[in-house]
Amino acid sequence: MMTRGLLGRIAVLAALALALVGAAGCDVEDVFGPRVESTTVRATSFVVVGAPTIDAVTANGAVHLQTAAGQTDVRVQITLRSRGTTLEEATARVERIVVRAEQEGDRIVLRYVASEQDAEVRRRSGVDFDVTLPESADVHAETSNGAIHVVGIRGALDLTTSNGEIVVSDFAGGVTARTSNGQIVVDGGEGALHLVTSNGRIRIVHVVAIVDAETSNGEITFSGRLLDGAHRFVTSNGHIGVRVPSTEAIRVVARTSNASISSSLPLVGDTEGHTWDAVLNAPAAATLTAETSNGAIDLDALLQQEK
Repeated sequence: MMTRGLLGRIAVLAALALALVGAAGCDVEDVFGPRVESTTVRATSFVVVGAPTIDAVTANGAVHLQTAAGQTDVRVQITLRSRGTTLEEATARVERIVVRAEQEGDRIVLRYVASEQDAEVRRRSGVDFDVTLPESADVHAETSNGAIHVVGIRGALDLTTSNGEIVVSDFAGGVTARTSNGQIVVDGGEGALHLVTSNGRIRIVHVVAIVDAETSNGEITFSGRLLDGAHRFVTSNGHIGVRVPSTEAIRVVARTSNASISSSLPLVGDTEGHTWDAVLNAPAAATLTAETSNGAIDLDALLQQEK
């Protein structure tokens, strides 16, 4: 039998939980109620003359873009979903979702905007965009809660999400990627990388690139070739690991406050303490700056299997 004191504590905890739900802007149904989901998939395509520009913005959903060999049009699959206490209620909300897929010349505009939805749809719905397109394209993709994945595109990529990972594979061109909470992964390609995350790791492999990578909380790892120019690897709390060919000509400036710096590369210069300034194969054509407050910095030769 529960004691009066235990019952009282349970009541207090329940009251606190409900108060937190209210403070977060949710209702009891959002947290404790049944969650029946309804999903609808729509497909459309667009004929383009030149290299398309994709402008995709969604909320509570993912954006996936990939190329297909020989494809000349843009094909879009739109997944609409919503929740309700019953399937009928969820389906009715899906049917009220306002989503746009429009063409302006070679520009394809995909939009699911929360402010354009009624209150119930906005609170319980989301939209994913899956796009298949020609290899040459420019992309602007943005989502508030969801992942962004891009494969095989040759062009400028501008990618932003608040809560989700960003993964780019086999790119050629410039990549700007920003997320507040999530990792950023770049696997394969050549060009310029500007990568920023507040909470998550940054992993860059099998690339030839100019790199500017920064995270507040997470490690940064790189393996590949650094093009001539300036490169930044900066994190406040995390390890930095860089692997480059031992034949590259690079100036290395490395700083850490509360950990060590190590290297298996034949660096010449100041390689003592918490701040290094040294050169690999002078004269240097590239400058690598690596900075972390709480984490080690490791600079090593690229292994044959990583090339």
